Amino acid sequence: MPHAALRAGFEAYGRFFGPSGEARLLPRPDSVLDAHAAAQGILTYAALAVWSEGPRSLRDTAAARALAIARWAMDELWLSDRGHFAYRVRRGRKDEREFTRWVTAWKCLAMAVAAELTAHGSARPLVPTPDSEVA
Repeated sequence: MPHAALRAGFEAYGRFFGPSGEARLLPRPDSVLDAHAAAQGILTYAALAVWSEGPRSLRDTAAARALAIARWAMDELWLSDRGHFAYRVRRGRKDEREFTRWVTAWKCLAMAVAAELTAHGSARPLVPTPDSEVA
């Protein structure tokens, strides 16, 4: 794949995400925030991050974006008392319904991929561990 086309697609896809990793259903700043979009963003950016033929700068940016989305999801969507991720956030209100196949399964896969990316990169852990410092 030509690197110029890859870079154009990469930048176009970035419109679905905010500066802190907020994952939107649609590529508009006022769009609903969505857990499934977050999972897909993590998976897509992580795949690009480990693609050996991609430009190094693009791979590094992709890894950072994947981890930013994962951190945002943990901070804003994870419902620790219920053990699952919120479905969506619309106008500041979380939709806490559980959708096992649509949200939970995809978020579990995405978070495992993000943890693997963290383990093999220089990124800080997504969640504190007994031997890690919290930034």
